[in-house]
Amino acid sequence: MRIEDLLDVIGEVDDELLERSEKLRYKRKGVWMKWGSLAACACLVLVAGLWAAGLGAKKMENAESDMEACPEEKVEMNGTMDEAPEAPEAAVPEGEYIEGDAPTGEPDYGINPLQGADPAGSALCFYKYEGDGVTSFYMYDNEQENKILDLIAGLEYEELERPSEEEITYPIYGIEIGRRDGWTSEVAWSNGYWFTADGAVLKADFDLGSLETDYEWRDTYQFESVEVLPCARFICQNEEGWNAEFMTPSNALKGQEDVTMAIVEQSEMTLNVEIENHSKRRWEYGQEYAIQVLLDGVWYDVPMLPGNWGFTTELLTLPEGESVERGYNFNLFYGELPMGTYRLVVAGIAAEFEIE
Repeated sequence: MRIEDLLDVIGEVDDELLERSEKLRYKRKGVWMKWGSLAACACLVLVAGLWAAGLGAKKMENAESDMEACPEEKVEMNGTMDEAPEAPEAAVPEGEYIEGDAPTGEPDYGINPLQGADPAGSALCFYKYEGDGVTSFYMYDNEQENKILDLIAGLEYEELERPSEEEITYPIYGIEIGRRDGWTSEVAWSNGYWFTADGAVLKADFDLGSLETDYEWRDTYQFESVEVLPCARFICQNEEGWNAEFMTPSNALKGQEDVTMAIVEQSEMTLNVEIENHSKRRWEYGQEYAIQVLLDGVWYDVPMLPGNWGFTTELLTLPEGESVERGYNFNLFYGELPMGTYRLVVAGIAAEFEIE
């Protein structure tokens, strides 16, 4: 395909779609867009990459021609060059957030559970959890995002101890937005209590649920597990252990028959396992894994700690009749786990272990 054809294709892409695709780069570990959206973004990246490659080659040819035409402006690659003048500090548009600061032009509000948010580069994601699944909503409008962030930053917060389990009630809401440093700001809310990503509990006089009806949201998605809810770990775990009231029962295991996994060594941070393929066909799996906990005879999903966690997507295989040993550092994603019976789940097969 000619570069001109690629430019024609790119020119037909809707500007709003481009903005939304760019803003969704801050998607968190467990939240996956529908395959159609992913395919569209992948095609766009492929087209843009091919176009950039052709354009880059053309620019290189032009640059070489310009240097030949203007020898006095050439840069000596093996010599020295004058120090470039210091670039002026870029101005931050009014209303945008910069890392570690309150909104530009506004006073320092003090406590801000979404400090460092970057509405110019990230969609704002709003979550709602009522015990039977999580619903997510997205906002791409910078002006509306800034209004919400200003509202949250301007509240008066009081830092408290964790509320009693009776004080945590449904519905539970959450907000997530990317930051300028590439990480994510997130917070969960229930009955006036704010659960932040660093484990703090705040109290402020505001109903976060009102955002659902007071603002316009786009692209609604449904998820079965509470794992996708921002700061879900601090909702589900208390000082005594896990609270099954707010956790999601795990789906039944659907691994390949005659493939087994057993713990061969366990430490405070890692699990070493042996996986054996006794079947008559190869077993396919990946880097992804999950931890589940057994409570009153029911297995529940264990939420990861807040953070920009994710798994690489390479395909791993285990040929028929062979075995492999692998190590899993569960402490990296899950931190310190309360005492109990757990299982490591990899591609539908599991191995149980105890935390004492």
